[in-house]
Amino acid sequence: MSDVCHVVTGAAGGIGLAVAERLMERQGLVVAVDVNAESLAVRFDGRANVLPVACDLTSDEGVRKLVDAIRARNVQVQSFVHAAGF
Repeated sequence: MSDVCHVVTGAAGGIGLAVAERLMERQGLVVAVDVNAESLAVRFDGRANVLPVACDLTSDEGVRKLVDAIRARNVQVQSFVHAAGF
């Protein structure tokens, strides 16, 4: 596994899902972020190069949860795709 990650919001569906799946073909960890924990689990559980993070990025608590998850993996954010709501 690489020491970089690609963060994708709205990853449980639509454009976010398409971007996350495309980035999974590249080297690095994909941090799949969505407010819908169940949809994240259906789409990404069991995949080695994906870290699903269910959180609401409109709240401080949600942002902290995302940052803490990335820090715990000791990876550098290489790209951030904000596709929530699209």
